[in-house]
This record gives sequence, structure tokens and C-alpha cells, in this order.
Amino acid sequence: MIIEIIIFVITTILAYYFYVHKKIQMTLRRKGIKYLPGLPFFGNILKSTFLRRHVLDDIEEIYKAFPEERPQNLLRGDDQFLQEPCVQHHRSSAATLVMCIHELALSPQVQEKLFQELVEHRKREGKLSYDNIGELNYLDCVLNETTRKWSAAIVLDRVCLKAYELPPPREGGKPVQLKEGDLIYNVVNAIHMDPKHFPEPKTFDPERFSDENKHKIKPFSFMPFGSGPRNCIGSRFALLELKVMIHDLVLNYKIVKTAKTLDPLRLQPSDFNLRAFGGGTRVQFERRE
Repeated sequence: MIIEIIIFVITTILAYYFYVHKKIQMTLRRKGIKYLPGLPFFGNILKSTFLRRHVLDDIEEIYKAFPEERPQNLLRGDDQFLQEPCVQHHRSSAATLVMCIHELALSPQVQEKLFQELVEHRKREGKLSYDNIGELNYLDCVLNETTRKWSAAIVLDRVCLKAYELPPPREGGKPVQLKEGDLIYNVVNAIHMDPKHFPEPKTFDPERFSDENKHKIKPFSFMPFGSGPRNCIGSRFALLELKVMIHDLVLNYKIVKTAKTLDPLRLQPSDFNLRAFGGGTRVQFERRE
């Protein structure tokens, strides 16, 4: 008798839970809010509202400035307001932006050289546009060095198509035999921070990617967006987005190191998101005259 009562109570609670769960889902859908399972009721509203009003608006502003980059499958509406590829990159782009800001605060000489390039570009070209943004060579070097040192792509996974023997990883080690169908994980940061490929890898040095030095970079030693036919589909958009933001930020503000700015920059050992140790990046912005 007691067991039957317990089973009845548990069944009633579960039935009520799934009923409420379904009602919440239907209510949010009618209001045009994307339902995110696993989050509390208010968490769904807040996260969906932020994604709709901030992330998408930011992307829309960039597309207005650079209409040539707008994909043909961009949708906005109640149920599907943006295709997944357009928003999945946002977190990694934000992390790269923060790391770049932190490095510029720690390297005032790099920031000053970048500022001078942006000033000269504005005098020469006037308004920033899709046609002239490619002329900012040092800005390109700064972003490349940021993605080298702080790559948002933690690992690249590939499937082995034919048997291959990898050489010993170290002297006295054993070779590794790969078989067809094996899944291989390449740790991007280990390659980017290898002194064999990039001397003094912990130093933030955008000159590595200058026209005079970029020929020294070995093929497949720099892969912030992967490489080959399976590279990041949003790499061009991500770089364009970052260039516009860094351009406007450095042109109007000086990024200054403070007593709370972590030097040297270290990562928070928590998850796969790039974040400065100790709770994040702390810098000061001073408006330029």
C-alpha cells in the first residue's frame, strides 16, 4: 500500500512537471522568445532577449556598413530570426576582442603604432569601408598575433583517411601508428606556442606577420580558424567584425593598463572559453583628444 502511494505521488509530480514545462514552452513560443531547455523560466527570457536585442543588432549594424558580406540565408522573424552560423561565432569573437584589448594595454608601443596607422588611414581614405579596410596592414598583424597567442579554437579534430606512422614525439620515444578512421585531435595552442615555429612565443609581437616576416611562418603552423576544406566557415566575417571594432576603439580611446590589469596575461582554468585569470580583463579607457 505504501509503495503504491509513493509511486502515485511520484507519477503525479512528474506529470505536473511535464505539463508546466510544456505550457512554459508554448507561452514563450507565442511571445516570440526562443525556448532554451535547461534554463530557468527567467533565464530563457533574459538570454533570448539579450541574443535578439544585442547580438543580432550588432551583426545587423556590421552588415549595414558592409552589405557585400551579408549572407543570402539571413532570416529574421518570430521563429527563426538568424541562421545558426551567424551567431555561433559570437562568443569566440568576443573572447578574441577582449584578449586583443588586454594585450594592447600591456604593449603601449604596439597600440601607438596601430593608432598612427588608423589616423593616417582616416586622413587618406576618410570613412572606413569594405573596400579600404584591407589597407590596414598593421591592424591585420595585431589580430593575427592575438589569434596566434590566444586562439579561440582549442582543438581541431580530423579523421584519418589512410594508415600513417607519426615520428616519435621526442628523442627516445616511440612512433605512433594511425589507422584509417582514427579521430585525431590537434591542440592549436601547442602549435602556436611552440618556439620551433614562433620564437619567444609568449611575447606579443605583431611584426611576426608583417610583409617582411610572414614568409618565415611555416605552413600549417598558424591555424586560428583551422585549415583546408574544413576550416571555419565564418572566419572572414569574424575578422571583419573584429577589425571594425578594434578600429573604432583604438581610434577613439587609449587603452591603459591599471593596477588591476593582469601582467602577464594568464587564462582562467575553468572552461573552454578564453578568460583572463582572476575574473576577467580590467583596463582603463581614456578618450583621445
